[in-house]
Amino acid sequence: MSRLINCGILSYMGTELDEGQRKGHLDNTSNETIQVAPAKNHWWRYALPVIVLVSIVLLASTYLLLSQEDGEMVGNIDTSFVPQYLDGQDFISNVENIQLTLPSGWSMATNTDWRNNWPEFNDEVFAFEKEGSSCLILYVDTPREDRSERVQVSFSDRVFSTDWQFDGNWYVTKGENSESVVFSQYDRQYLDGEFRSVSVFRRYGKEFILLNTDRTAVSSECNNDMNRMLETVIYHYDLVELDDTTDGVLWVTKEFSIDPSREQSFLLYTSINDMYTYKVAGAPAGLFNQTLFIDDGSFYFVKTNTLDTVDGVRKTESGISVYNPLTNTETEFVNSFIKDSYISDTYLHDDVFYYLLGGKELGYCLDRYSVCTANLYRISKVDSDPKIVAEDVLAGGILGFDEPEESVYLRWGAGDGGCSSENFSRVKNGTEEALGSYSGCSGDEGFDAESAKFDWIRDKFKSVQDATRAGIIVKDGSFFMMETLPSHIENRDNYTTFNFGI
Repeated sequence: MSRLINCGILSYMGTELDEGQRKGHLDNTSNETIQVAPAKNHWWRYALPVIVLVSIVLLASTYLLLSQEDGEMVGNIDTSFVPQYLDGQDFISNVENIQLTLPSGWSMATNTDWRNNWPEFNDEVFAFEKEGSSCLILYVDTPREDRSERVQVSFSDRVFSTDWQFDGNWYVTKGENSESVVFSQYDRQYLDGEFRSVSVFRRYGKEFILLNTDRTAVSSECNNDMNRMLETVIYHYDLVELDDTTDGVLWVTKEFSIDPSREQSFLLYTSINDMYTYKVAGAPAGLFNQTLFIDDGSFYFVKTNTLDTVDGVRKTESGISVYNPLTNTETEFVNSFIKDSYISDTYLHDDVFYYLLGGKELGYCLDRYSVCTANLYRISKVDSDPKIVAEDVLAGGILGFDEPEESVYLRWGAGDGGCSSENFSRVKNGTEEALGSYSGCSGDEGFDAESAKFDWIRDKFKSVQDATRAGIIVKDGSFFMMETLPSHIENRDNYTTFNFGI
């Protein structure tokens, strides 16, 4: 479901919404004022019918709000922005951007008496309870230091959903007869005070907790119910449409899946006021990239299109694409798309795009962590005429443009398991100059010293890195840098960066 973001204090039938109803909407000040009529002597004649009428309206609107399908409008309230809700047995969270199905007999928890017995978990995001039992499933954000107060009893079941793999453990809290606990691998011990913890992939610090409210051992039946629930967990983003009144944060992330064909990248919008996150409707594929350059209110990014397959060989073309998120339009940057090509990186400087272009085999070469070559091109936003700068130069990434030198600096790098390699070069007047390379592993003699030899290059383009952000602020149709990211964005750390073209 989609919604057009707008600003203003929400009200319904002249009554300001309570905090729970207002959550999920942008909260902005309005120039409008509500005029209150002077009191009249015979107000009591109308008080009772007015109270009855208002009560009926509020009850009816509340019922409609809770009963509408996801994304339908009720008055001026868009239910797609309800933070968390249950639709039948399907639970949807716009806070954590996940959806799951509750097993039969389970519902959203309404009883909070369990908190007296479980002070370890008093700040749940949501909770589910099973009818006729003391079983409870919590979704919590647990600081790492709090987890040190646990003693592992055994492994819990491994569960797969369409997108995720869930692993976890059974624990007891330290001091609760924990001195006598012996780790039993995969064998349940059914101890009083035990709870099951399941970490949530790509939601750092978040975990599902299964426990009994009275601190008795959890039954196998409830444990199996949790397994069935975990099997249904998928990503969920309600859609949002942006316009020139939008205030919030834009960022791009990739949600991984155990099935690579289901991996998706999203342009996401987060309200600064409530921190709920939504997917921008109609955003093009390919935004998950090394860097999105921002200029003239649009995003410029490298895009590779698959054209067709001939005799088992996939045909592609790469180029620079232009996307305006406020009008939801995408165009091709003139003359930048070339068939059977691959662009490894691009860089915007003073209305000129520099980009490293090779054949389609360049992508395969870089995937193998090989030192590869490409041709360096430039294309101006003024004349849209691509020109070659230098041939067979170091492929990989463009660090930046040095104005005093009139040089483009290039870098290739690879690393894994504490080992890394880097090559550096620069291109001036159509000629590439090799600046050196190093390789090795952390802890090797001389490794740090070799790497430090190239700090002068890194320092030269530190301003470029400082101007690169994982998210940007959009306000009244304009984009701005943001110094720090909301923590929930940092905790989903696989994201594209934005650059304003230095």
